[in-house]
Order: sequence, then structure tokens, then C-alpha cells
Amino acid sequence: MSQDKEIKLSEFQGKKTILWLFSTWCHTCAAGVKAFAKRKDDFEKYNITLIALRNHKNGGYPGPSINEFIDHYVANTELTKNWVIGETSKMMDKQYNSIQYPDIFF
Repeated sequence: MSQDKEIKLSEFQGKKTILWLFSTWCHTCAAGVKAFAKRKDDFEKYNITLIALRNHKNGGYPGPSINEFIDHYVANTELTKNWVIGETSKMMDKQYNSIQYPDIFF
């Protein structure tokens, strides 16, 4: 789910896309969002989409919402139209992150 709207990964088929599943309590995930923000120009230049999704129920641990997490580490001016931010569904989490790693890329 992204911006209160359900999206399908198939919408990104054939496009340069990074799927990033993370938990908002994870310190390496915080470093990751900062690193992605620093490469904002590359995302735009090479038309790469970053789908950044918080793990279902935050991997079972407390932590901020996805929006609070992003807002804390990234200024709105660093966000690009190439970022899709949201939450994984239970089914997606089971398919892509069944081991519950806090930080995983596809």
C-alpha cells in the first residue's frame, strides 16, 4: 500500500526498479534512506524507481510509521517523484521477506 492506495508490483515490470523492504526501528535502514536521498539525482537521471516499503507490522517490533521515519531522515526537498513509499501487506511480507530481515533489497 502506498499513499493509501494499493499498488501492484506488475505496474513496474520492464522499468528500472529497486524494491526495498525495511523496518523503521532498524539503524541500517535509517542509513539506507539517507544514502538513497543523497543519490536523488541519479534516480531521476537514470529513471530508477525506488519502492520503499515498511515490513508488515514493522517486523513485529515497535517503531515509527513509514511517513514519520522518512520525514525524520529525509527532507521533503530530497524526495523525488521516483520514490514510492508505503507498507507491505501480510501476503507480500510472507512472499518476499518470510525470514523477517529488517532490511532487504530486490
